[in-house]
Amino acid sequence: MSFSLFVNGETDSIIIESSDSTFQSSSHEALSQMLGSASFSVKEADRGFQFEIQDSEAQLEDEVIKANSTTALPSGRELKIGTLTIIASINSTRAEVSGKEDVKSWTARSLIALIILFEILFITVLPSTFTGEENFQREYLLEEISEELDILRRRVQSDLKGHSKKSSMKSGILKDIKEALDGIANDLRLNPKAFSLTDLESTSQNLAACNKLLNRLSYSPVVNEGNISINKQALLDQAFTE
Repeated sequence: MSFSLFVNGETDSIIIESSDSTFQSSSHEALSQMLGSASFSVKEADRGFQFEIQDSEAQLEDEVIKANSTTALPSGRELKIGTLTIIASINSTRAEVSGKEDVKSWTARSLIALIILFEILFITVLPSTFTGEENFQREYLLEEISEELDILRRRVQSDLKGHSKKSSMKSGILKDIKEALDGIANDLRLNPKAFSLTDLESTSQNLAACNKLLNRLSYSPVVNEGNISINKQALLDQAFTE
């Protein structure tokens, strides 16, 4: 082991590095000049040093060390000889990093890298994933609406050719429904991208209301009687708002 000796005087300060386990102040010229007639020795011991003062006295906190007496001096503890302050400190070498600590270090770095990677994915990939899911829902709903439109248009066309001829009022309502369905089908065919997911959901609800109206027209004795007058616009409004 080695130790350092810090000596601080009123005007000068020195640092002495010792590679031996024992140091004698008289062997160091600059220190001897600062001490004057006093001298001391320092020897490494467990958890500190053995300190001995010659031809003078020293003070370790409240303890007065008489000449030619030995006392334990902890590493880093301040000692006074006259106007000088002396601190002896053991130089501890840096411990080698163990394999276990090295593994922990790499694990910590890997976790940090994963966190950064996840943040990048959250910023770049996830938004596109959500957009893709919305597009899938939109395409699925668009397909359902197209099929429902075909079914309703065939049904209206069939009703127009059937018993509706006996009732001018029912025929008029069916023609209005056919015109509305043809308009929706034409818009979907020419510009399907103009329909957002919300627009398609609203269209799907309107088609459901239209199907309900057709069911009422099929079984309503009022509408199927040709000699009874009824406000067909009020009937349409009621079917699409319930």
